[in-house]
Amino acid sequence: MAALGRLTSQYGGFSSGRDEPAIRTLACLDEGRESCKMAVGSMCSNADERMSVGEVFEALLASESLLALLVDATGMTIRENCAWARAFPAQTAVGLRFPDEIDAILASTVAAEEVRWERVSDGMGASVVIAPPPPMSDVGPLLEAWPEHVAVYALDGHWLAGKSASWAASGRTSHRLKLWEVPWIAARPAFADAARAAFARATAGEASSFDEGGPMSAAPEIEPVRVHMSPVVRGGRVVAVAGFVTSGAAEARALTKLRQSEESLHEAQRIARLGSWAERADSTLVVSPELCRLLELDPATEMDLDDAFARVQPEDQALVRECLGPCPTGATTEALVRVPRPGGVTRWLRLRCAHAEGGKRSGTVQDVSHRVAARQELQTHSLVLSSLSEGVLFIDETYAIRFANPALERTFGYAAGELLGRPVGSLNALTNEGNAALREAILAGLARQGSWSGTLASRRKDGTVFTSRAHVTRLETPGGPVFVSVLRDITDEERATAALRENARLEAEATYRKELLDEFHHRVKNNLQTIASMLRVHFGSLRDPATQALLAAALHRIEAVALVHEKLSEAEVDGDLDMLSYLGQLAKLVAEVHGTATQLAVRVSSEPLGLPSERYLDLGLLLSELITNAFPPRPPRARRLRDRGARHGRRRRAPRRG
Repeated sequence: MAALGRLTSQYGGFSSGRDEPAIRTLACLDEGRESCKMAVGSMCSNADERMSVGEVFEALLASESLLALLVDATGMTIRENCAWARAFPAQTAVGLRFPDEIDAILASTVAAEEVRWERVSDGMGASVVIAPPPPMSDVGPLLEAWPEHVAVYALDGHWLAGKSASWAASGRTSHRLKLWEVPWIAARPAFADAARAAFARATAGEASSFDEGGPMSAAPEIEPVRVHMSPVVRGGRVVAVAGFVTSGAAEARALTKLRQSEESLHEAQRIARLGSWAERADSTLVVSPELCRLLELDPATEMDLDDAFARVQPEDQALVRECLGPCPTGATTEALVRVPRPGGVTRWLRLRCAHAEGGKRSGTVQDVSHRVAARQELQTHSLVLSSLSEGVLFIDETYAIRFANPALERTFGYAAGELLGRPVGSLNALTNEGNAALREAILAGLARQGSWSGTLASRRKDGTVFTSRAHVTRLETPGGPVFVSVLRDITDEERATAALRENARLEAEATYRKELLDEFHHRVKNNLQTIASMLRVHFGSLRDPATQALLAAALHRIEAVALVHEKLSEAEVDGDLDMLSYLGQLAKLVAEVHGTATQLAVRVSSEPLGLPSERYLDLGLLLSELITNAFPPRPPRARRLRDRGARHGRRRRAPRRG
């Protein structure tokens, strides 16, 4: 009412009275032109209910069935109602001069001849112009939004409404021209006849189309054209005819795009090794070229699902039937099946089936042989890792354990999967500082030579510490870098190595002792032989037989001891005296002293005794006495002793050392 008051004060008005009867009177304006005239006359004749121009416009502001414009004294439109905004959304009337510029807007969109304006004036200069909207003006927004050329025609063929671009392209100069009278159609008699026939069928309720005649003269870029005529039905009867003009070139471009899209789709399916199929109403299939390649089908042959999947391995046919069988609407089923190929090669295919309403089915078939092979290879790698005697760890960038094989879990005493997510430092018997230093050393080794190897002090779950050897490398994976550590317990190896070192040390010591002992025996033997030689030199000066016998016995003992030392120095093993050789030589020495060496036959029977060295000395003296006593008592001759001494001297060998 504030706006109504402003308009009343601005333009003046009739004497104020009751508004309700006047508004009721204006309501009849929605009933058409005649009612509009009656209402205007009523407002002028009834002084008690006279209304101002502003009140009249306010009453018509929300109307959607009558066009209303508020025009000032100069003829400039200052307001428009909802009906105008709805009929002409792209063009406001405000600021335009009535009626010339307003009619120009109508002429570009609808049949302006159909609009009959009625003016209501208060005598002060301002006025409201009122008219029923033109036929089909309510479809204006839809027509303007249409992508191609479109127009709506009255049943007699003249223009009612249409897209403004279509008006300009047709070369039309008047709404009253019928469709077949438009210049670019009328210039081609065959095209005009086709337009008239199609229009007649549309008025009878039948849609039709025609494309004879060639391009539009006013729009040569549309070449050729196809015109579609469709009836507009309201209230069960045809009230108008809609015409749609499409470009043949546009259709060709659309077909080209469609073919290109199909080619791109087929190429994408070929690259992805993915074929598609869809079931028709008669149960035959529409299949893609890639599906025919995967299942080795003839694309020119009609087939159903049984035909399409007949090459699937017999053992997998049950999976196919389960995948393609009845399922709830909207469900998707899958199956992994095998198709044999020449040469004993097996192709693995993943089937997917989508179940739509009415039992309609469609789906895809994808070659996943490479994925199956990759999965089998991963399984093989997993089995290899699981069977390794060495422990294997995968460690991420945060130094958390992401994988541990069974050997490593057994080595550290953890259950399967218990190590996952733990920090790798928990496996080391080190302090935090020690772990940090070890981490820096490993990273430096990786940066320098690509790997790191070393021994670690490791800790089992029960707290026991053992020595391990680790080899660490770094792998770049799609998910980020991964550190791979191959680790084994070398505690037993360390013990074995220590034992070997100890054995080597003891063996070296034994060898050294053996060499020292051999040298000792050799030197003692040489010294004893020297003493024996000196005694022999003085043996000839003795005249007393008893003295000679005593000296001979002493020589026997000295030579027996010297012979023991000689044999011990020659022995390969410490204390292992060759008794056969020793006794034979000892018997010959004694026989030479008694002058019977040439008549003596010595037979010795003995086994290795393995006695200590000092025992062999005692045994040598004892055997020397026993052998001497075996000969008849007879004084030794000096010449024999001297000769034997000379021979014995020739047998002497130089010392080994020193």
